[in-house]
Amino acid sequence: MDKRKLGFLTLGLIGLTGFAVIGANLANNYISLGEEKTTWKHFEAVEEAYETRGIKEYWTDCIGGEPVFEAPEGVIPIEGGKPTLEFINSLDLNDPRVIPALKEYDRIQTSSLLQYVNTSSQYVFVENQSATDSHYGPVHCYVFGIHSDYSANNAFYYLTASDLAKFGNKDLKMYIYSDVQFIMNYSEGTTWKSYGNTVIEAGKWNVFSFKASVYNEKPISGGYIYFTAPGGDLAALGNVMVTDFVVAEASEVKDVTPSIDFTYQVGKNWPSIGKTIGNDSEIGEYFEFDLSTLTDTSIKSTAAAISTANSAKFGDEIYFYVYAKEANAIRLVVNEAKSWSQKNYSLDLGWNKVLVDGDLLANGKEKGLYLNIFSATDGVALANGEMFRVSHIFTPVN
Repeated sequence: MDKRKLGFLTLGLIGLTGFAVIGANLANNYISLGEEKTTWKHFEAVEEAYETRGIKEYWTDCIGGEPVFEAPEGVIPIEGGKPTLEFINSLDLNDPRVIPALKEYDRIQTSSLLQYVNTSSQYVFVENQSATDSHYGPVHCYVFGIHSDYSANNAFYYLTASDLAKFGNKDLKMYIYSDVQFIMNYSEGTTWKSYGNTVIEAGKWNVFSFKASVYNEKPISGGYIYFTAPGGDLAALGNVMVTDFVVAEASEVKDVTPSIDFTYQVGKNWPSIGKTIGNDSEIGEYFEFDLSTLTDTSIKSTAAAISTANSAKFGDEIYFYVYAKEANAIRLVVNEAKSWSQKNYSLDLGWNKVLVDGDLLANGKEKGLYLNIFSATDGVALANGEMFRVSHIFTPVN
């Protein structure tokens, strides 16, 4: 073979080998860079105080990605400890990691202070002193031990309908300190439905959460937040410090009302029930459906379909109100068109709040929802000449 050709061949092999080495080095560097991109840092939470902001526990990829609030899978993060107050203050207040200082939250007062019923059946305010806590700021200090005429083992905040309207569909919380363990709960003032118990532990600050979805369930009747003493002795509570309501999360409400028409089946036809529009000072605009327009008085149900396109506009939950002219005369059934699961709602006289969430709503957003009105007694025709009303449909937007 010509030596020049052999030389070119040798140089070519050397060149290919060199490029292979360079390529391997580049690949190794790229892998190294890739590994560096998955180097996460974990930072601990810092609790907010009255004067200073806090920060949520979070993880960051350190290359400009959005922080996350659950541990990412498949990585071992570097521990960053607790962020400094200087770093926290350098963040915008709208940063999802930041917890505002307690003084930066809106505070909402109720129309009354804590009350009890005495042995003469009179409503009496629990002795109240104003105080300031270094962490939680202004507080009411209730002195239970100064009274001896309690007729029951509970004291209460009475929340009027105007109080609930003042809360403006916001999730609220209240901080409580007690030397003695006791129970708190909320009961609405019509059926006295109770929404569960919160245990206030002794010797520490506790949080009582008050969700908009709870106090909006019966907004017209108002309700009561109860402080229930152990062993039936309110005086044993001694001193209890309580903040005003702090706005935990302000929720805007989006009106997602589609066209609502209730129909019923006559053979292969689905005529609509007569509909008019009204307005209620508490509920807002509503649709009234006149059952006297039924041409067949044996009809036992009527339904309104909400299409997949309209259902897809809903958030993680929706709520609306249904008005019944008589208590327990009609009932509402909401079902979804994917697995056809359903939920029954009994209807009291007047406005009733209907909350739809969870799998029922998730399946409905995928395949559509149906609102069904039945007589409260199975198999009984809808009463001729009666009516019902349905408000607009709303979804909270945080």
